[in-house]
Amino acid sequence: MLLKGGNVPVPPEKQLYILLWYLSNLCSMRQVSQLYNVSMSTVHKVVTNTSKIASLVNIMCRKHCSSTAKIQQEILRSATNSQKGRFRRLREIPFHYADVVCYMIIAACVCHNICVLAGDDVEHFIDND
Repeated sequence: MLLKGGNVPVPPEKQLYILLWYLSNLCSMRQVSQLYNVSMSTVHKVVTNTSKIASLVNIMCRKHCSSTAKIQQEILRSATNSQKGRFRRLREIPFHYADVVCYMIIAACVCHNICVLAGDDVEHFIDND
């Protein structure tokens, strides 16, 4: 692996853990950097880059839905409520660029779908606010 500036690359598994921790909690990037023993700039890069990758995976795997608009709205409302419970970061996304915010939301959707496919119960995450 090519190293830049003496920095050790963050393994993909650790990058995923950083993203999941950041999405699941309302802690600061400083707190995440201390927890995973990386710099704050590394946390920022990992969160934005991993979110972009998850968004691309979502685009490649997307299937067309043929249900009615009302059913789609109900599914979206339910999914949004459970995602806000599971990934608390979606309640307050502290990024200023719309594309990064979209990447984070899509990344949370991808992670949520993985959890559902793995049989993880989402009922206790549903937030009816």
